[in-house]
Amino acid sequence: MFTIQSPLAKLNLQVETSNLHKSRKLLQFGLVATFIFIAVLIIGIVITQFNKPKTKSRNEIVLELPHITADYSIVYSDNKDQIYINVINPPYDENRKKAVDWLLSQGADLNSLKIKYLP
Repeated sequence: MFTIQSPLAKLNLQVETSNLHKSRKLLQFGLVATFIFIAVLIIGIVITQFNKPKTKSRNEIVLELPHITADYSIVYSDNKDQIYINVINPPYDENRKKAVDWLLSQGADLNSLKIKYLP
């Protein structure tokens, strides 16, 4: 049997094929973009967790003490269950900050520690 196809039907078939091709390209682009986004997100999470300083427990910090420098000392008192930061030399505010920075660098959570500053 022989079928006759009008030129308009041929044109419609080409348009549908062209739309299907464009849809595939958009789908492929969307999948690649989604994959890249998820990969960047995972890498960001891993880097953030890797760079986050590990917080130590109070007992682990106490084991690091006493810490004595020329400008300040940090000691632990069993009697009062307290950490004393004694600033020895001026400038007192600057040396107090150095002492606190040292505790933070050791992984201390300052909110969980009882700290007394002298003077």
